[in-house]
Amino acid sequence: MLDNPAVESDRSLVSATPAPELNKLPYDKAHQLELLHLRAEAEALLQQLQIEKQRKLVSAGS
Repeated sequence: MLDNPAVESDRSLVSATPAPELNKLPYDKAHQLELLHLRAEAEALLQQLQIEKQRKLVSAGS
């Protein structure tokens, strides 16, 4: 996975508070945890993309 401190901190938060909708899925705990980690990683990547898009808009406007 990524060596990103933001993702790592997200993982610790996510694993401490599992999403209720995942408890209804037919996956064992290990797969649920991996799904939560992947979700946190995807959210972190999306946030990075949004920040980069904002930077490009600001620099294009200057």
